[in-house]
Amino acid sequence: CSRLRRGILYTAAAELKSNRLALGHHRDDALETLLLNMVHQGQLKALPARYRARRGIDVIRPLMYIGEKQIAEFASSRGFPILPCNLCGSQPDGTPGQRQQMKLLLSALDGLGDGKARANMLTALADVRPTHLLDRDLR
Repeated sequence: CSRLRRGILYTAAAELKSNRLALGHHRDDALETLLLNMVHQGQLKALPARYRARRGIDVIRPLMYIGEKQIAEFASSRGFPILPCNLCGSQPDGTPGQRQQMKLLLSALDGLGDGKARANMLTALADVRPTHLLDRDLR
């Protein structure tokens, strides 16, 4: 689903002769992706704030440091429409999908300690200590 959408955007950028593409991913998207990759793939990776796509297009995510709630509040205050994306939501049987489960996990983590779990997790993504990880190739 996301690869198909990105492919369409890369193609449109190329047709417009654009060398940069801004995506709307935010902090919570990055943290949900981190948790999904850790829980389901056994990998420590999230969404990069910027990267160069194989097609030579620079991809940026300028909203990476802003939470979904703050973006929704800003959009509401300006009267911007919120277009829901239910593609990654519930399963046909009504149970939450994997991404929705990660949203629930993040909400639970927010309830612990000082309530800054999301901010601290994003800070951790920018402060990686390779010597404290198990990957021997990083030492």
